[in-house]
Amino acid sequence: MPRNSTAVPDRSATGIARWSFVAGATLIAAFAAALRFHRIGEGGLWRDEATAAFWSQLPAGELLRSLRDDVHAPLFYLVLGAWSKVAGTSEFALRALPALVGGLAAGAMAWALRPLAGSAALAAAAVLGLMPGFVLISQQVSPYSLLMLFAIGALGCQLRLLPIASPVADAHAGKSRQSAVVPDCDAGSRRSRARSAVLLSLCLSAMVYTHLWSVLLWTGLAMGVGVVGVFSLLRRRIIPGAFWWSLAAHAAAAVLWLPWMIPAIGQAGSRTMDHLPATPAALEMLRMTALFWFNHPMTSIGVLVLTAVAGAAAIARSRRDSLLGAAAIVLLCAVLLPHVACWLIPPPRVLYFERYALICAPAAIALIFVAFARLLPRNGALCASWALAVAIGAIPIVANRGFGMFFALSYRPSPMREVAKLLQREAEPQDVIVLYPELYAPALNWYFRGPQP
Repeated sequence: MPRNSTAVPDRSATGIARWSFVAGATLIAAFAAALRFHRIGEGGLWRDEATAAFWSQLPAGELLRSLRDDVHAPLFYLVLGAWSKVAGTSEFALRALPALVGGLAAGAMAWALRPLAGSAALAAAAVLGLMPGFVLISQQVSPYSLLMLFAIGALGCQLRLLPIASPVADAHAGKSRQSAVVPDCDAGSRRSRARSAVLLSLCLSAMVYTHLWSVLLWTGLAMGVGVVGVFSLLRRRIIPGAFWWSLAAHAAAAVLWLPWMIPAIGQAGSRTMDHLPATPAALEMLRMTALFWFNHPMTSIGVLVLTAVAGAAAIARSRRDSLLGAAAIVLLCAVLLPHVACWLIPPPRVLYFERYALICAPAAIALIFVAFARLLPRNGALCASWALAVAIGAIPIVANRGFGMFFALSYRPSPMREVAKLLQREAEPQDVIVLYPELYAPALNWYFRGPQP
């Protein structure tokens, strides 16, 4: 058959595969969002949710002044304020935004991994959509689901900018190794890298404007890029073009963060936090993280062990598949550095460690499914990926006898019903709240009594 006759069917098959992938990611995102909407209007806002809702109603200037003395970043509250002007301030409306963002983040996981994992990326997205810890934070008025979306966006962009030598660069290097810098020769490649670099810088800066502690994930990504770039230079005497695109993206993100960087540094050092035991060991922190990810010890330990095995196998295979090795190094840095940093930070400075560590979960899941996709034959990779996704989703459900383990109604640590009874007896919030009354009292006044004159 002539070559011309095969060109159209190939393009058609590629288009069908692309749209099938988009449809699968959309279905996963829709299911994940629907899961998060289960009973989200019940139970009453708890203390931190009421505070978040209160902050979102402040004018932007007043909000920024208030947060400079706290430990939070402003982006989520600005977004929630804009959302509430359209959707309202009911408990359902306020929680609907994190639920929708959580579903979108699960779908975005498929986009993030597609260049390296192909169709197996859908299985990774399904795992993230079902992950109990992620479902939990997506059912609360909190910035964590938005933070997860930006973290996944940053991972996807960074995986598209892995600083390894391309075949074109290798060909140039074979002719001459006098120059360590090899330019990109393909205009389409340059445009693609420029788009990825711009989106990476926006996602990184959005992360730190959403939550201060995401700087640890950012540092992990930057460290991974640096390590891969150094290996590429030592092994092939080449600094790949993708390295410079990555470096520019990280530098641009730092510039975008400058307006909030000084308040953030002050926040990080000014507030003492006492929500953990005095001596949290590394194993205790890993246990907390694992339980928060999947709500079942055996599932969580299995995922952590599989992450380590997948990373080791990917690095061992790096000479045959340099793309896989580079991805493994970047993802391992993103997974491990926040844990190590929190272990080294003095315990009184660590607040809700497991929530901050939750944003490392996409990198761990990504490493497993990317390794499956690139180490196994195509059909084997798909079967193994979906078998693992089903197992991760099914084990906690079976162990907890139903889907109830996904929902956070019993988790919220400070239900406000008793506080409401006290307020109805003419008590004041500062008479009820012991921890940070100057922070929580205005929020509770707003929540129970409406805007104050």
